[in-house]
Amino acid sequence: MRGGSKLFIIAGVGLGLVAVLLLVTSMSGGGGGTKADNPSKGGKVTVVQSTRDVPAHNIIQVEDVVEKQVNSDTVPADAVHSISEVVGKSYRVPLASTQTLVSSQVEQPGLRNDIAVGKRAIAIPVDEKNLFAGLIQDSDYVDFIFHARINEVRILPTNLAAAPEDEPYYKFDSGGNSGDNQDDQNDSGGDSGTNETASGPIMWVPPGLEVPEHPAVGDAGSKLFVRDDIAEQQQLEPVAKVMVQDVKVLRVVRPGESYGADGQPVEAPALEPGQTAGSTGYIVVEVTEEQAEVLTFMQDKRHEYQVIVRGKDDHDVVSTNGVTFQILATDSDYDLPLPSSVTVPNKKK
Repeated sequence: MRGGSKLFIIAGVGLGLVAVLLLVTSMSGGGGGTKADNPSKGGKVTVVQSTRDVPAHNIIQVEDVVEKQVNSDTVPADAVHSISEVVGKSYRVPLASTQTLVSSQVEQPGLRNDIAVGKRAIAIPVDEKNLFAGLIQDSDYVDFIFHARINEVRILPTNLAAAPEDEPYYKFDSGGNSGDNQDDQNDSGGDSGTNETASGPIMWVPPGLEVPEHPAVGDAGSKLFVRDDIAEQQQLEPVAKVMVQDVKVLRVVRPGESYGADGQPVEAPALEPGQTAGSTGYIVVEVTEEQAEVLTFMQDKRHEYQVIVRGKDDHDVVSTNGVTFQILATDSDYDLPLPSSVTVPNKKK
């Protein structure tokens, strides 16, 4: 019996070793397995590739893609493996022929699917300059510079009063009657006892208030607004300031392009004889509600704006002071030269 027991024990140990060996062989890909069953070892896998160039956001049709067997070590981690995953959907970026599709770029057609929660999409009209001659692309990040002209009323102080420079002013005739710069007629209804006429506001300096000396324009201590002589002679002060920063471009609509209700490009209507294509396109940007208000304000016909494209992965918001003629004239970084008063020499006889 003892010999028989030993024989059974030896047989049991042998069977156990065989079972372990079979398990290890199965896990390591042995047992008649092929490379196709084990992609991690350089086998073949199925991927979806484009059969032709497909523009970004176009709906992918069956004829646009094909399934192919490729080496697994050349396949992106999120590669699409079945045509059914992409037909009827669109791609965020343009597809080139034979390009392997990846799941991270597949999207549902339509603009609404690209807008982040809490954000809004707004269309901004842009010309070729702000389209960077076609170089600006979907998914770029941009800033907007606001350029406007504002009316800054300068106060001209005197020893007795201060009057706004751009408002009507008082003047007196030789008889002591007063009139404004618009009309010398007395507006008091014929009352010869009064010298008051319609004019702009005058702020009288109260008695006892010390009035400082006012240097000539351009001399040290003088105060002035520097303006240019444009904008229909209104003497408006030009101002430029970065107002909106780091907003994502969802779509670029170039001049002449248009889209249907499904978000897909449609052919533009033929031009009438003598008609020319417009030069205005649009960029659709993703913004907050507050940024949408600012961008709407900037689109007033009297204002201008400039698009600035950011570098890849640059999302820092910076603080700027803006630029006016006054800043250019007073900031040491710009050092715009100013005219100063001169003394006219005596003429020699």
